[in-house]
Amino acid sequence: MATRGWTVFLSGCALVAASLAGGAGAASAAVSGDPNAWLTNGYDTGQSFWNSQETTESPALVKALKLNFTIPTAPAPDPAADCLFPIAPVEASGRLFDVGPDGISAYNQWTGQRLWNYPIPVYEQYIPHLQIIGTNLVVAVTGNCNTVTGSIGSTVFVLDTATGARVHPAWPSSQGGISWMVAVNGVLVTTEFQAECGGGCSSSWVVGYNLAGKKLWSTPSGWSTGSSAVLFGAAVSGGGLVYALNTTGLMAALRVTNGTVAWTAKRKVQPVALSQDGLDLYAVDGSGDLYDYNPTTGQPKGWGEAVGRGSSPGWQAVDATTIFTNCSGGALCATRRTDGHSLWTVAGGCASGNPFAQGQSPIVSSGVIYCSGRTFYVTTGKRITSAADGTSVTSVAGGRVYGLQAQPITGAPDVVSYM
Repeated sequence: MATRGWTVFLSGCALVAASLAGGAGAASAAVSGDPNAWLTNGYDTGQSFWNSQETTESPALVKALKLNFTIPTAPAPDPAADCLFPIAPVEASGRLFDVGPDGISAYNQWTGQRLWNYPIPVYEQYIPHLQIIGTNLVVAVTGNCNTVTGSIGSTVFVLDTATGARVHPAWPSSQGGISWMVAVNGVLVTTEFQAECGGGCSSSWVVGYNLAGKKLWSTPSGWSTGSSAVLFGAAVSGGGLVYALNTTGLMAALRVTNGTVAWTAKRKVQPVALSQDGLDLYAVDGSGDLYDYNPTTGQPKGWGEAVGRGSSPGWQAVDATTIFTNCSGGALCATRRTDGHSLWTVAGGCASGNPFAQGQSPIVSSGVIYCSGRTFYVTTGKRITSAADGTSVTSVAGGRVYGLQAQPITGAPDVVSYM
């Protein structure tokens, strides 16, 4: 694998000072009050992919982006055994956290200066997910990704975001490899598997821990928080519940405090997003149809969205009024939340051929929507042309737009940021 690095773009607008006010709040999905923060893969624990606090970015500023800095990383020692999967960065307190070939690193969010590094042989292991909780960075490391039979172990550790020091002793997962995790209300909820994983994982559990590694609860074998193509390592959670699939494939809600079942839906659908207002839980069925559920009771709210047919689980974004989907044929579809009415569709809007899965989920912020290397107005779906074209956008925070961009020739992912 060729050299990977960070590239950051800057416009003439003023820098915004960064501070994280106490970590995730008590909203339905854990949302930071800091506009400079993007705490987990989908922005919040509900995976809404909407930074509702961001007000710096705008359609006008998107059109005028300039390169600010690049942070290079080294090539894999053995490209044939390379396990480094592109991981979306997370940001808070003026720091940006990334997985590189020498481990976990923190960078100054504004200058690109590296602040600290926690060494891990990343190219021999797989890190499914990063999440910031207050002053802590939670990391799960799954063992050698080249193992295709037997048990694949995982280790979880918590780092201090300011120093990179380990807060608790690293602790092993109870069942095997960790494929998804979400931390909410002080509980780390994981999907764990025991493998033969060459063609799929044979057993899985949903397990709850405290951040010191004490196991609090576990489901029976056969539960998970998603399919292998979903959410890039994150799970949907909010309001004290984590949404999962039971042993028969039905969507269910587990209480994060003790793992008991709060409700079970009557349909085999994959939970994909929880709105920040806590009113809507969205799920996708095997045909790609989008459904709306009451997140507290699990009762359907009356519409199955035909415009969502072909929508891949995990490729949705939800703002105050609209749900945006990467839908059939790579179209970008906007659907009104209240009744499932189709507002607009852009044929091929999410089908630019960008190679990185993370950027194929729409991301919404300040009147702009990003999807698979393209940028659009939220209200109309009209295209916005900018220097961010071709970038798989993964987060928007503090007036900067972060994402993955393929290197020329090698196709390796640079992580880029625009402002």
